[in-house]
Amino acid sequence: MFIRFGTKGLLLAALLVLSLPSQAAIVITATESGSDVILSSDGGTLDLTGLTFNSTSTIAAGGAIAPSTPIVSLGGQALFDRYDGASGPTSFGTGTVVTGDDSGSGDLYGVSAFTGPLWISVPTGFVSGGLLSASSSTFLNASFASLGMTEGTYVWSWASDSITLEVTAVPVPAAAWLFASGLGLLGWMRRKTS
Repeated sequence: MFIRFGTKGLLLAALLVLSLPSQAAIVITATESGSDVILSSDGGTLDLTGLTFNSTSTIAAGGAIAPSTPIVSLGGQALFDRYDGASGPTSFGTGTVVTGDDSGSGDLYGVSAFTGPLWISVPTGFVSGGLLSASSSTFLNASFASLGMTEGTYVWSWASDSITLEVTAVPVPAAAWLFASGLGLLGWMRRKTS
């Protein structure tokens, strides 16, 4: 038995599938919102295969930014595990001061080279392939310029996964163009059949 879909049904199904968020790699988005800078991530799974466990922090940390180091982390105050072995850009701007967030929520994770080689931070006890929650950190009365951040896309990767930082002045939802083109196509099809 076959289920028969009309053109509109197939189009809507394709739009739904293509607009679903990917859970493969972690993407951290930095945006300016009014007089603040916000780091946010929808979370997702993170595979640590290929990285080497280094240590567990003894002091709770929160979200932080230091573009020239590089340091980018977001989330609530927590202890974290450090994993070495990632590679990627050595900076995402000229800012040299480590700036801590004013507020944060969700799991704490990110990228740092603060005390040596590049490393990935994840919540203490995180299991490779596990799910990291959506997280955010807010830096009050800050801008990309005051923090020394340069707009662009920065990717830190290892054998099995990656963390991406997108520094963008105007956030654009990933599927916005797809949704708009789908609506336009539906309108055109409706007009054509009238």
